[in-house]
Amino acid sequence: MDESGLRQTHQLLLSLSLDPRLKQLAGPLVETLVESAGAESRAAFERAHSHLVNSKIQSDVATHLKMLGLSFQEEAIDSSSGYTMDMFVENDLLPEVAQKYPKGCAVEVDGPFHFLAKSHRPLGHTLLKRRHMLAIGFLVVPVPYWDWDEFTCAGGKHATEEQQIPCKQAYLRQLLSQWVQVPEQPTTLSAPTIQSEEQALGSEKKH
Repeated sequence: MDESGLRQTHQLLLSLSLDPRLKQLAGPLVETLVESAGAESRAAFERAHSHLVNSKIQSDVATHLKMLGLSFQEEAIDSSSGYTMDMFVENDLLPEVAQKYPKGCAVEVDGPFHFLAKSHRPLGHTLLKRRHMLAIGFLVVPVPYWDWDEFTCAGGKHATEEQQIPCKQAYLRQLLSQWVQVPEQPTTLSAPTIQSEEQALGSEKKH
């Protein structure tokens, strides 16, 4: 089996382990796959993620999260699945959120290669990762590239980097403050209404 096949096998095993209905349908196949390819497929999955390079957008998002006073780990690895999170936020979740998402908050910066061409519809591998992370117990908060690229702040798209700072911080504050305890920092700037990944997946199913 080639590397691509091994990676897909690992994701299949994750799906089977996280969904009791699928596991029941698969029956003895689960144990057979785990014994024959479990360790090898997990290793191939981790190898693929170890070669990823942070995008410019991801680095920019990380910079502004730091400016907001948030603590996080970049390229944090979830030991139970092998998935790499762009940013794992270490700040406490709001109490009612923590009960639903005991593993914490993962911020995923999604560039153009996460979506169908000329579309805002996520590709299958992106949706699968999000569903797996949600099932494991993570709150997944996506930052799509078109939101980050098109702030309606002073100067619009022609705004200088300095002019974009308060706009980007306002965006991230509104994005995360409904889930995470963000350090207090008064702002009068508005930001778009953002959905959590669970809400986004729900709306995706309606289309």
